[in-house]
Amino acid sequence: MRRRDLFAVAALLGPRGFAVVRDVEYRIEDGFVTARRGGVEIARVASASPVSLAAHPNGGFLYVVNAVGEYEFLPRGTVETYDLDLRLLAKTPLSLSGVYPSDIALSPDGRYAVVAITGGRAYNVLPVGADGVLREPVQIVKRYGVEPERVAFDVTGRKVYGGAGESFGFVNGRLEV
Repeated sequence: MRRRDLFAVAALLGPRGFAVVRDVEYRIEDGFVTARRGGVEIARVASASPVSLAAHPNGGFLYVVNAVGEYEFLPRGTVETYDLDLRLLAKTPLSLSGVYPSDIALSPDGRYAVVAITGGRAYNVLPVGADGVLREPVQIVKRYGVEPERVAFDVTGRKVYGGAGESFGFVNGRLEV
């Protein structure tokens, strides 16, 4: 296994509810996203069933996956975009039937996010706007017989790994199945 692939495997095995940006530690704790500096809580915000979080590669934004089965009366989960002070910037719905998402990974260049959707047995690819906010999904990849729980990019951004042992090429913002 190549070294760059080992980083992706480590990401798949690592914690989903934890990120460090600069000197602040962000965690998911009992339905909240909490920010701590030096062990002291500096911000805390309630979130709808948070299960995973990731920081933007530029360190300016935080993305929180909500494992919900309905949003705006439709069967889909959501991802919230926060600034580093935990101010909500946007809540982006996933594709229809994208229920109970479980994980998120940002491409190393910060232009795309891939969300693993356990309940909907799919992956959604979402572009990241210049303002850091996720846009609506541009690709939906359904996986039959597999429940995607985790997702990670390799360090080059040209390969995406799923927790079910899957791997995909990633070219021009699209998963190659």
